[in-house]
Amino acid sequence: MTEVLGPQLDRLYARWLVGARDEVPVDTLPAAWRDGSTLDASHLLALASQCRQFLGEHVLPADARAAAALPSPRLALVPEAQRLRFRRCVRALSAVTWPALLRLLASRGWQAHPYDWLPEAGDVSLPPLYDEWRAWRRQQVPHETLDATSWDEVTPSERCRLVARLRATDPALAAELLTTRLATLPAEQRLQMLDALVPALSEADLLLLEGLSGDRSEKVRLRASQLRRRLGRREPLEAAVRDELKADFVVGSSGLIRRRAQVGWAALKTQPQRAARLLRLQSVGWNELADVLGLTPLGLANALTLDEPQNDAVLVECAAQTAPVEVVRHVLERLLFGPAGEQPVPFGASLLERLTEAERVALARRGLRESARIASFGSLLAIIPAPFEVLPFGELAGSAPWRRLTDTLRALAAEPGAARPGWLAEEIAAIASLLPAGTAGEALAQLTRAGLHPADPALDPLHLNVDLADAPPAQES
Repeated sequence: MTEVLGPQLDRLYARWLVGARDEVPVDTLPAAWRDGSTLDASHLLALASQCRQFLGEHVLPADARAAAALPSPRLALVPEAQRLRFRRCVRALSAVTWPALLRLLASRGWQAHPYDWLPEAGDVSLPPLYDEWRAWRRQQVPHETLDATSWDEVTPSERCRLVARLRATDPALAAELLTTRLATLPAEQRLQMLDALVPALSEADLLLLEGLSGDRSEKVRLRASQLRRRLGRREPLEAAVRDELKADFVVGSSGLIRRRAQVGWAALKTQPQRAARLLRLQSVGWNELADVLGLTPLGLANALTLDEPQNDAVLVECAAQTAPVEVVRHVLERLLFGPAGEQPVPFGASLLERLTEAERVALARRGLRESARIASFGSLLAIIPAPFEVLPFGELAGSAPWRRLTDTLRALAAEPGAARPGWLAEEIAAIASLLPAGTAGEALAQLTRAGLHPADPALDPLHLNVDLADAPPAQES
């Protein structure tokens, strides 16, 4: 029967797909349907669909298995009234601002609805509360802890997080796993694991780090050396290297009354010479460099002239990886709040990772208030690890990024045909990810006065911030 009906149903579907509206010829219908009744096209389509559904035999593959159930959310789900707005944010925001918005929602006690969004299995930039959903994407049961069995069953990013957690709950087991299993990982994963040690780095890690001095990867050997230096271990420099380092810099003094040391870059004639200098600086510790130049570690941070950003960036990274934390704080101060004459030096997350969360929040708030070098709210996302708990609207409105944003909106309102800059929606999303609810409400009102329509999709993140300000109701078990 299936062999007879199949071609006839195919012919019927072909007619409907091309939009045929004339009467269906009787000879195209199965014999059992030719009873003289007046069946219109919609009835025939329903009959054909039912035939296809019930006559078709669905055979499961031999290796079919029941899928794991989606884990229960840890927090309350975004309420129904806000889900459409949330879905628009999913489609509109970049990988930079998107995790920050999720951190804001998590800080308020909310998380995404799984039917609106599920993270990719390998996305490691999101809050840890989505770990179970990532594991579900791989159809694996998420591991709460790490042991010899689960070591090979988790992804590299989850292994790093579980090692960091295990170091707090069972440091002896963590040390045993790292000592016996670290060498079995590929080089890039060994590097990731060393970075996972950083937040709780202590003297107890020296044995492991010293064991990596002979690692087969040069990058791993360098990273282990940097972490040993961060713990206060100084590694001797050969006399020739010391002489070369001394020749890389010019040490002088400035000031008429209060003389202060000043360290600048020695002029080199060729590109190979400059490349060799940068290579030397990547393998030396901050304290050793200060010794070579006859300065204290903090004195070197204060004496740098910071007038060649490309070269200075190498020294900034050296400080981030090997300098005492007081040096790191001083370097950040100079980079964010230095004199107007200094050229701003780009810096990555490695400097900020040396600070506590409270120090980073305080630095971001001060930077918003005082630093002319913070040109956008997006740049604040690199500094602050969590939304501001307190930020009066006056501080926000007095900042350079806010003035840039509102001036742009007023210019667009005055010239209706002007193209909207591509950064605008990302900036508003960054603001929404940073602000307390009350301040977000004032920002929303001011941006609509500056020219944005209240229903503009660019304002969706701010609306979410305001609408999800209240703590969610207790979840039912």
